[in-house]
Amino acid sequence: MFRRIIAPMACALLFTLGCQAQVEKSKPPTASATPAASGEGATPVARIGDVTITLDELDQWIKDDLFDRQTSGRNPAKLFDVRRPALDQMVAQRVLDMEAERRKLAVDEVIAAEIAALGEVSDDEVAQFYADQIDQMGGQTLEQIGPRIREYLGQIRTQSVAEGLVKNANVTILLERPKVQVAADGPAKGPADAAVTIIEFSDFQCPLCSRALPVLDELMKRYPNDLRIVYRHMPLDRIHPRSRAAAEASLCAEEQNGFWAFHDLLFANPKTLEDEDLKRFAAEAKLDVAAWEECVSGGKFKSKVEADVEAARGIGVTGTPAFVINGVLLSGARPVEDFVPVIEAALKEQKGGESS
Repeated sequence: MFRRIIAPMACALLFTLGCQAQVEKSKPPTASATPAASGEGATPVARIGDVTITLDELDQWIKDDLFDRQTSGRNPAKLFDVRRPALDQMVAQRVLDMEAERRKLAVDEVIAAEIAALGEVSDDEVAQFYADQIDQMGGQTLEQIGPRIREYLGQIRTQSVAEGLVKNANVTILLERPKVQVAADGPAKGPADAAVTIIEFSDFQCPLCSRALPVLDELMKRYPNDLRIVYRHMPLDRIHPRSRAAAEASLCAEEQNGFWAFHDLLFANPKTLEDEDLKRFAAEAKLDVAAWEECVSGGKFKSKVEADVEAARGIGVTGTPAFVINGVLLSGARPVEDFVPVIEAALKEQKGGESS
């Protein structure tokens, strides 16, 4: 029930077909997809000689396989990313069930009563929403889009009812994000004594990694005195054949304190990372090109790049970008909003440790 309530909230607006398609995918199974009836699970679905595979065994295998795929082989960080939103939904559903039992009503009736108490969505609310979001309206007038805005605001009220019941239910979330141990060993920017360190594992030819650049820049602006960013390498050799060479070359640039200028040039030109391109970038970064070439040709930092790769694999990183924030692992390209709670929690933890 709760998933049916919250699923439409996954989109900021429900005005585009694409957004509607995403909501449709997030709906729970229909009645036809309910669990097998009693006794049906023992139905044979295959035989291997004298060994029978039952429907229950097949369904369990599917569940385990889907769970393993979703969590990258039950990687602790991915497990948390799957479990945390599922726990929120489960808690909300339990709260709704308990409230319905307390009132001697069905869950739908509880929600309907709470929404009715809020009253109808007013014309002023619709008009204000339209004015605030006019750039997203595709040129449609208030008269044209008004009914859909009213429907959307009604769904927001449904969400607020569920959230309000959860808030008043004295819920304590005990599930904690796991932490990993990895050295902050690489080129860095930000205060050396910063309370929070983000260790970034990245690949110079990875499109998703380039998306992380403005996000990290924004975080540095928000936390100029509290945040340090350390760059470590994870070249994905099978799909990015020039990433490892670029990684080694960037560490030769770091030897001349030119890593970040070189880093920016590499990410700006991910499709042109041949040897001559790298040499050109070294010159553009105002490096001593002869010394840089000697460093590169001698393979001086080959072992360092490999050590970075092994460190990433050691904490369960399977792709780029990945970020370790004071021990908390976040995988994939993420918006600023995903980093802020983790950083704030780390800052709070640091302050707690200092006062104790």
